[in-house]
Amino acid sequence: MRITTGMQSNNMLRSLQGSNERSVKLQEQLSSGRKMNRPSDDPVGVSRSLKLNRDLAENTQYSSNLNDAISFLDTTDVALDGIDNILQKLKELTVYGANDTLPQASRDAIALEVDELLGQTIQVANTSKAGSYIFAGHKVLTEPFKLVTAADDPTKQAVQYLGDDGKLLYEIAPNITDNVNYTGPEALGAFTTTAGPLTTDDNLFNDMIKLRDILKSGAADISAQLQPILGKLDEKLDKVLNIRATVGAKSNKMELSLNRMESAFVNITEQIANNDDTDVAKAIMQLKLEENVYKSALSVGSRVIPPSLVDFLS
Repeated sequence: MRITTGMQSNNMLRSLQGSNERSVKLQEQLSSGRKMNRPSDDPVGVSRSLKLNRDLAENTQYSSNLNDAISFLDTTDVALDGIDNILQKLKELTVYGANDTLPQASRDAIALEVDELLGQTIQVANTSKAGSYIFAGHKVLTEPFKLVTAADDPTKQAVQYLGDDGKLLYEIAPNITDNVNYTGPEALGAFTTTAGPLTTDDNLFNDMIKLRDILKSGAADISAQLQPILGKLDEKLDKVLNIRATVGAKSNKMELSLNRMESAFVNITEQIANNDDTDVAKAIMQLKLEENVYKSALSVGSRVIPPSLVDFLS
């Protein structure tokens, strides 16, 4: 094979161009901080980067869902704690008011306190988190409990439930969802209607209204009349305590899941950095090496190309 001067020149130029391109690529990596600035730089690495970033986005969303769910459960627990304290106080008042020898003035005072507790219970049951009512089911923008008075008898009152039985589901892991809310009927008793005539449903509010009215009635056998209400208050208290136990267990489970997500976040972030980020020290060394190679190629090229007639014309 005959090696011509043109072949030698072209080969040297290709070598110089290759070295120059590698230097430019290294400079781009150093200036951007990324090893891959276009898919052609490393197709496999780009594919891996896309997958890792997708995993990171999913992890971030699940962590956000878990934080929201835990916050909702914590708000529920605070509200249930308030109802728990009210029930304890109601039991004390019921036992005190069940004394047949108690003067009516004292019973009226107890009835007034029960009425205050009724208003407080409605307020607690209407607890909201970030504008969403926690006991309203899916109707999170509707205040769920409302005290109403009978149109034909101002002395008759009841509390209506304006929510529904919907469950708020959070996706806390791939293909795993969990509900975080308890509806008004689940927490406080039965509500057969959301509007219309007053009802005598078995719920905490009606128990309180009945307790108040019996205390104000001046009945002679008040002890016998209040005994069933005391039993219902015990039932409501047991229900609230059971719900609080479930809420606590769910919150603990989600805390553990959140800790796993945070560990996974650190791991994925580290993998992305290893896959995408430029190793600055290594890139600088390679750039210096390419600069030396380029200079050497220029020096060698000046000696490889033989002199021509043009060199002697001067």
